[in-house]
Amino acid sequence: MNHKIILLLLITLSSSVFAIDVSSFDIKGIKLGDKIPTVLQILPPIQDRDNKKINGRVFEEHIVTNTKLKEWYHAYFDRNKKLVRFERTVRFDSKFNMDSLKQKFIDKYGQPVLNTEIKEPNFERITWCWGECYINNYGFLFIKSNGVGMTVFMDNDDRSSGYFSLSITLEDNKSNNENKNAMEKAEQQLKKSKQLRNDKKVRELKL
Repeated sequence: MNHKIILLLLITLSSSVFAIDVSSFDIKGIKLGDKIPTVLQILPPIQDRDNKKINGRVFEEHIVTNTKLKEWYHAYFDRNKKLVRFERTVRFDSKFNMDSLKQKFIDKYGQPVLNTEIKEPNFERITWCWGECYINNYGFLFIKSNGVGMTVFMDNDDRSSGYFSLSITLEDNKSNNENKNAMEKAEQQLKKSKQLRNDKKVRELKL
């Protein structure tokens, strides 16, 4: 078989070692916990914006922006208008220098706590993670379900479709889960309140 696949999994240390603090990490000056006005001052003009309201209160807000240089940003905010997830994606026109990009990340954030690398003649993918990370049974890197971290994906796919991209994600799953729990509680309270009003209306209805 001519295609040689190299898969590097740095998973020899215990999971407690991986719990480094990424609270000071930023993507173009944007950090987890930043408020909406702070983020909007840095990002390009808004392309799309949506939210989820319960009884008039915004619990989730999603803002999308992009540039003319094939660069996209997705910002997700919780009920306190704090950033809990931020994604930056950059598309390249052709194969790019991964080694140069890797060094840029190391210079800014230090060595990742986990990484996977796949190399074939026409395909190369690198995934790095800082913070509270884990690798699943299929070799994919994720932030722990109640953890905080940053992941980086680099793809040089020079096969038929041709896909060359860089994706960076800062994520606070702990705050995100707390927000989802608060949202579920608000939905249950609203449902209960509606049911009580309906019951009262039925009792008072005169035929």
